[in-house]
Amino acid sequence: MSAENPDPRPRVVLGIAGGSGSGKSVLAHAVAAAFPGRSTVVCHDWYYKDNSRLTPEEIRKLNVDHPNSLETSLLRRHLDRLLAGEAVDAPTYDYATHARLPETRRVEPRPLIILDGILILGEKELRDKMTVSVFIDVPDDIRLMRRVRRDCRERRIDLEETLSLYEDFVRPKKRFRAPDARERAAFADLLARLEALPDDCQDAETIQNEVYAAGKDAGFDPLRAWFGALYEVLLGQSQGPRFGSFAAIFGLPETIGLIEAALQGASADLPAV
Repeated sequence: MSAENPDPRPRVVLGIAGGSGSGKSVLAHAVAAAFPGRSTVVCHDWYYKDNSRLTPEEIRKLNVDHPNSLETSLLRRHLDRLLAGEAVDAPTYDYATHARLPETRRVEPRPLIILDGILILGEKELRDKMTVSVFIDVPDDIRLMRRVRRDCRERRIDLEETLSLYEDFVRPKKRFRAPDARERAAFADLLARLEALPDDCQDAETIQNEVYAAGKDAGFDPLRAWFGALYEVLLGQSQGPRFGSFAAIFGLPETIGLIEAALQGASADLPAV
């Protein structure tokens, strides 16, 4: 990718894939920043089909992480043109209204094309165009927290809609279990401790101290077994983030709700986490 090379046709196509909220766009733009003027980013997300005519109920059932939700054929044609040294006008999708907007974004050919998307490695026609690809593997609960933050702040998507998408299309892959007798006692103790904190508590260290105390008082030694129970019963997975940080970001009332549901034996109907 020599700066002296006047040929505008790209020489390298880097594919960056991973689950929603895994950090694909962050990595894509970091790589682009390392090659200023010589790289361009193309996002599969730009190619969502127009869904502006769907009813609220149809929107509720829309799986935006399914291949059929994207116009990949248009992306493929645009990549072909970029590889031929031609600029393209990529579509713009409004996540709040689920509409493809009349406005487009101009994408210029560069020596390095960075292709970012959840499903790009599953599309042979896209995969075959990549010089190199990476997949970012991040635990589901971390990705959910990032997705909630992104969707609500950047994409103006309603919180309930984001959680519903996760609940309907991601969470079914999790494996929850009921707590045993000692775990139930510890969960009940933790519930009382968290309920004693202010509802707006966002101090991860304060919450973490209460989690530690509940585990110690229940006789968990080492505490690793206690945290394993938290992840398996509440999050449906064998490991997860520092629990105090999770609760601070997810929300103390919402975390309390998870514990209450687990104690009531309603894990299958828990809200998405």
